[in-house]
Order: sequence, then structure tokens, then C-alpha cells
Amino acid sequence: KADGAFILSRRLRRDALRFFVLFASVAGRFGNRGQCDYAAANEALNDLAAALDHDLPGRVVAINWGPWGRTGMASAEVQRRFAERGVQLIPPEGGRAAAVDEIERGAKGEVEVILGDGPWRGAGVPEPAPSTDAEELPLLHGVTASPGGNGRVELSRVLDPERDLYLRDHQLDGHPVLPAAVAIEMMAETVRRQWPESEVIGVESFRLLNGVVLENGAKPLRITARPAARADAGADGEAIDVEIADPAGGRVFYRATCRVGPALPEAPADPDPEVSDLRPFPMSVAEAYDRWLFHGPLFQGIESFEGFSDRAIAATLLPSSPGRLLRGATAPEWIFDPVLIDSAFQLTLLFSRARSDMTPLPARFRRLRRFAATNGTRLRCVVRARTDAGGHHLETQTLILNDAGRIVVSLEDAEFTASRDLNRLAGRWIRRGAE
Repeated sequence: KADGAFILSRRLRRDALRFFVLFASVAGRFGNRGQCDYAAANEALNDLAAALDHDLPGRVVAINWGPWGRTGMASAEVQRRFAERGVQLIPPEGGRAAAVDEIERGAKGEVEVILGDGPWRGAGVPEPAPSTDAEELPLLHGVTASPGGNGRVELSRVLDPERDLYLRDHQLDGHPVLPAAVAIEMMAETVRRQWPESEVIGVESFRLLNGVVLENGAKPLRITARPAARADAGADGEAIDVEIADPAGGRVFYRATCRVGPALPEAPADPDPEVSDLRPFPMSVAEAYDRWLFHGPLFQGIESFEGFSDRAIAATLLPSSPGRLLRGATAPEWIFDPVLIDSAFQLTLLFSRARSDMTPLPARFRRLRRFAATNGTRLRCVVRARTDAGGHHLETQTLILNDAGRIVVSLEDAEFTASRDLNRLAGRWIRRGAE
């Protein structure tokens, strides 16, 4: 590399030179374990650029690149090590644009330019860069990522009741079950970790394909995320497909598409703030958790009922903190608070029990949208529901609003399947606690 640069420098037509760009590496400036000779060669390019810039009329620059992705220069194992250290892989299309921009806009005398991260972000979905501090992502603290081709990343996460305390308060038929609301947060955190300069503004086309049941202690999960192949980006942001599966057999548990954008959209006002025909709910919140719900204290996010009707139910909800649900968590807040989302599901369950004496469980939803943070204050939740004649199928539209009447989270076109057989789940946590 150094020999080639010196030979080329001697063959230049110096009087007509407009620019001379040397492709060096950040290893020359900062060093890298196991690359002493490579680091020395690239630092030689930096010094050569400084000498030539003094003698030549044109622009001379040594660009100190970080590792390039998808070019074959770094093996999958090397890319995995870069990801563990939070090193950004440069997408070829972004790197090319950055090089042209440096040639066209860089100033004479700026002979060493470091391009390890940043200038290609914002043009479509950037190459994954797991540089976000895991302390800021409650469910992914200590989890490492393995990059793949075409922007694909993979994480391994072990569910363990000793750490995931919420699992003890979310059990069906005596076994801890991963709540759909936690799966949603896990997907959002995966995307946030890999694209840290973007906001997760929504989750779409969510599907619960198989429940995650812990029958024999801890259970490993594989979470994968990749930019969506379809070209449907626009005002709603870029699309990232996410999947939670069994790493052993490949069985898929959850599948969804996350939307990312540069910032959260402005929180809109509730277009229909008045919920008509509400009447008192037939029992208190404490009685509802004792008799109709199966959620333990960590998931008891309903504070008070506003009322219900044949078409809606409304209540006040309390947000949660990661430190309550996860042992040792220090992150200050969630992306999508699992207790708030699950409490909205609980209201749907209570609506169904009061109206048709059936217990529904969530199956899918079209879109979950995020407009503002939900931490630290009581929130109003309104669930508008439509059921079939027998009450076995429910479709809901849910809004979670702040005290100014602004929507902070909306859940659109959620579908639930209800059955009287599922009524057996009611009150199970109370009875287990009594035993």
C-alpha cells in the first residue's frame, strides 16, 4: 500500500493536478490490535499526504476510512468483533458519496480526514451500527450483535425469570409466558440499537405466530433485523423487518416491521375526545385483577376506571420503569412501555368479559405509533372495540393520551381471539400467590 502510493506520487502531472486522494485507514491514526504493519503503512500515507499538500497546487487528502461493509475486506467474524466494539461498518453507497463530497467540498490544507462514522447516515436505512450504550436499552443490556449481509443483524437474548422479573407476573397455565408487549419493546430496542441515530416511530404488521413459553427455566431467543426489501418508505419513515425466533429449531415466535425516522412526529390531539354512553365498570380495579385478569403486580398498570359501554372502555394507566421489571436495570425509560401496552390489552380483556364473558388474547395489529415519551405521568387510555356476533373476534382502536389530550401512543386495528375456555386463566396469579 505504501509502495504503490509513493510510486504514484512520482508520476503525477503536478502542474495540472486538481486533487490527489489517498485511501488510508483509521488504523493508521488510532492503531488496531494485530495490525502493527498495516497501521504503519496507513500512517505513512498520512505523512505522504502532508508532504505532497505542501508542494502541490491541488487538493491532497488522506481519507482515514473505518471498515467497509459488504465488500469482502472483513470476514463475518471480523465484522462480528467490530459490532461488539461498536465500530461502524461503512456501506459502499454511503462511502462513495462521502468520498465525492470530500473531493468537491474539502478545503486545501485539510490533509487527514477521518470517516469512520456519520456522513452516510440519513440516505435510506443506514448500515447497522450497534454503538448505542446498552445501558439505555433495558432488555438488551449486555447483548452482543452479529452483522450479516445486506444490512442484516442478529442478536441472542436469553429469557431468565431471575433477571426478567416480569415473567413471574405473566403466567398462563402455570408457566411463564413472554408478554406480547415485551416482545414489541424487544423488537423496538433491537432496531434502536442497530440504528442509534434514528427514532423508532412505529411498529407495523405485528404477528404473534407462536407463544414463547418457559417450561424448563431460561429460554434463548434469536432476534434478527434487516432493512425491508420493499420500497415503501416515505413520510412514515424507513422500514426494518424484525423477527423473534427459536435459535435451535428456527421456529418463529413474533414478526413485525419497525419504522424509523429522524424524529418522533408531533403528538396529535384526540380527534374524538368524548367517549359517549360510558357507565361505571361493574367492579373495582382490585376486583378486576382478582377475578378476571391473570397479571401479577408488576403488570397491574390500570389505576382507575373511567367507565365502559357496548363500544368502548376507558381508564387511567400508570407507566412503569425498567428497574421494576428487570433485575439490575439502570436504563431510565422504555421505547414502548410494556406495562402500558399490556394494560391496553388488559382493558380489551375486561371489555370482553363484561360484554360477552369471554377472555381475548392479542393475535396481531396493523400499526402501533409513538408520538412522545410515556414515562413519569398518569395517562388516559381509550379502547374502542368492535366484536362479531358471537364475541369470539374483537378489533380495537386504542389511544393513550397525556393530560393535555395529546396522543402519545396509538394502536390501530388490533385483533383479538376470545374464548370462554380462556376464562380459566383469570385470577391464577392470586391463587398461586395464596398457595
